Amino acid sequence: MTRKAIVLVVLVLMATITVTAFHSRHTIISAPVTARVTRGDIVTVVAATGTVNAVTTVEVGSEVTGTIESLGADFNQLVHKGQILARLDPSIFQTTLDQARAALASARADAERYRVAEAAADTALTRARELHDQQLITEEDFQAAETDKRSATAQIASGDAIVRQDQSAVQSAEVTLSKTIIESPIDGVVIARNVDVGQTVSASVSAPTLFVIAADLSKMQVEAGIDESDVGRVTEGQPVTFHVDAFPDETFTGTVLEVRLNPTVDSNVVTYTTVIDAPNASLQLKPGMTALLSIVVGRHDNVLRVQAAALQYHPSSGVLARYGDKSAIAPSGKANAVWVSNGTTIAPEPVTTGASDGIYTELVSAPFDEGTAVVTR
Repeated sequence: MTRKAIVLVVLVLMATITVTAFHSRHTIISAPVTARVTRGDIVTVVAATGTVNAVTTVEVGSEVTGTIESLGADFNQLVHKGQILARLDPSIFQTTLDQARAALASARADAERYRVAEAAADTALTRARELHDQQLITEEDFQAAETDKRSATAQIASGDAIVRQDQSAVQSAEVTLSKTIIESPIDGVVIARNVDVGQTVSASVSAPTLFVIAADLSKMQVEAGIDESDVGRVTEGQPVTFHVDAFPDETFTGTVLEVRLNPTVDSNVVTYTTVIDAPNASLQLKPGMTALLSIVVGRHDNVLRVQAAALQYHPSSGVLARYGDKSAIAPSGKANAVWVSNGTTIAPEPVTTGASDGIYTELVSAPFDEGTAVVTR
């Protein structure tokens, strides 16, 4: 390296040191920003997301397989208990019933014939007994008469059993035929119809759902998943406010009805289903809507409070050098403290905190009163 190059490097280094020293001496230290200690309400909430559902929802299905012959209800229609919702083609089931009735009639005729035969066998046995007593017939003939009587009695018992069996078959066919008429089990509103006229429904494996009926849409409920870290603070009777996307400017209210004990685990996240009663007199809430919930788990009214940012503030060494109160003693350990400003200097004051809503924190005890200026940043 030449002599000129060495001189140039030295000059650059000296210039850099000079500029750095100048800026370090002229660093602008902003004045602390303060906020007043106030009195007000602190409401602690647990946030959750849930789904709006009707309190009572019934899925109406078919217990028999058949073709939809007619429909008696449609979407959003009010229905009453016992009202016909749909009819299946009854022809096959009517034929089965007719066959069962014919078999029953035949069995009754056979049973009557067996009774006639028993009466004849009883008369023959009576005559045989008289002749046997007079020794006019042999012992074998008398025993044959007794055997005929017992056989006739047994045939009556068999015939009666067949009659009862056929009666059961008729009743079963009648019940199956009646199931081709689908009736509403409750008063309510049809919120889903899953079939059309001419469609075949199959009940071979499970009952297909034909209609979904909500009992009363003026009384809704919200089912929300509460995280395991928050579920300990949620109890029955707590007030709830929530919003739905369909009405962003509306605030709906409700009450916690129950916290179910059965956990739901999804990707190692454990939640507990919480049911919230949600009156819906205006019928604005619809089944399936997503609700953003705020469950009020704690409320402190008219308490001394400070902005939560004040408890997080820690002044830099530069701020302390310029604005710090030299006589103040900083709290030791992990004690909570806020920095109080008198307009000229700032000094730390120990405080005991209580509830917080994320914006404000309650001051359970503090060496100052409402209106005191505390540093927030």
